[in-house]
Amino acid sequence: MAGTAALAERGLRIRLEAKPPDSLDIASSYESMAYQATTLGNAHDAEDFAWRAIALRRARLPADDERIARLVHHLGVVAWSKGNYRAASDRFAEALAMRERSSGPASSVAGRSLMALAGAHSIMGDAQRAAGELERAVAIHEAPATASTRDLLFALNSLAICYGRLDRRVEAAATAERAVRVAEAHLGPAEPFRR
Repeated sequence: MAGTAALAERGLRIRLEAKPPDSLDIASSYESMAYQATTLGNAHDAEDFAWRAIALRRARLPADDERIARLVHHLGVVAWSKGNYRAASDRFAEALAMRERSSGPASSVAGRSLMALAGAHSIMGDAQRAAGELERAVAIHEAPATASTRDLLFALNSLAICYGRLDRRVEAAATAERAVRVAEAHLGPAEPFRR
């Protein structure tokens, strides 16, 4: 980790010396630094670098550009890491709205934002709302145009747990069984995920 962080810092220094101050390359370096800081548990620096990248990108890119939405989503991840689930929920919702406008409500990136938003709602005690978001995410990730086995399995597993919290046991069991079938079909019967 430390070696990767040092490499990201060096890349940022080089770009700051060689590029104009409003360069999108510098925004990319700030984004890398935000991810590194998050990985190292430094939420303050992660937020600082993310906001720097967002400011540069907002000045040069369309308002709902995925490169901005991705950082807004990441700010939700940072808020989550600090236990601030309300702020995380707000950021995930903002990223979702941006992604729905730019990529469409049935895009894979919208599906990922829905899963994150559902997680925040679930941890704040709103399992009913989380279930609706996860149902949408499942539909997105199983559609042929946006199919993602990894995302679908994550959404199905989360939805089964959510149904359990809502005491919807029949749906919870059926959803868990469906996750096993998907895992076996795409990953093989020996895949550890199915256990």
